[in-house]
Amino acid sequence: MSVKPVHLYSVTAGSTAKESWDTLKEIFEARDNARLLQLMHELSNLKKGGDENIIKYTSRAKGIRQELSML
Repeated sequence: MSVKPVHLYSVTAGSTAKESWDTLKEIFEARDNARLLQLMHELSNLKKGGDENIIKYTSRAKGIRQELSML
């Protein structure tokens, strides 16, 4: 993972290392929370496609579940 240029000023603007680390923490927590909401939405709207076999469908569901467990 890396800090995007748009966030670089916020991280370097801290007057102490702790302030910079706290800023980084906030950036990554916000990103994780957004991803969590996205995955929850995907899981709640998960439907088997018409031409999709059951193996592919369950694989997609397991992939979402696995990614959720990593957050």
